[in-house]
Amino acid sequence: MSKKHSAVAVILVAATLALTGCGPGGDSAGDNAALSTFVSLADLEDAYVNAGGTCADHKAGLTGLGNLPAAAVAAFCDHALLVFFPDASEVVGYVASQKANELIPNAVVTVGGNWVITSSGPSSAANALGGERA
Repeated sequence: MSKKHSAVAVILVAATLALTGCGPGGDSAGDNAALSTFVSLADLEDAYVNAGGTCADHKAGLTGLGNLPAAAVAAFCDHALLVFFPDASEVVGYVASQKANELIPNAVVTVGGNWVITSSGPSSAANALGGERA
């Protein structure tokens, strides 16, 4: 095989691994740079309601909940916990701890660039915000 063909083969293998989640950056929940972001918890809540979520039973500005990082703020909106992270790098660790602790049995975790919504079931509103299921 020529050097040119070898280089093409290496590129094709690397691209295939990346696209199937086997290469670097394959963990979409861990690579949240391309996902939607919000400027505040209020912005996230507004988008959630505009996407069809409901916040009739609303508690906002919650901090210090369980494994929530100190700078993160959260709100309960009916059957969902909306969490906003001023530091987007904290999202991955929080999602891992949510999965490990299973605070809500059979929870559906939707992850954005600097936010996470945990709900008791599938949420079309959470999905509409530009995040991914974790």
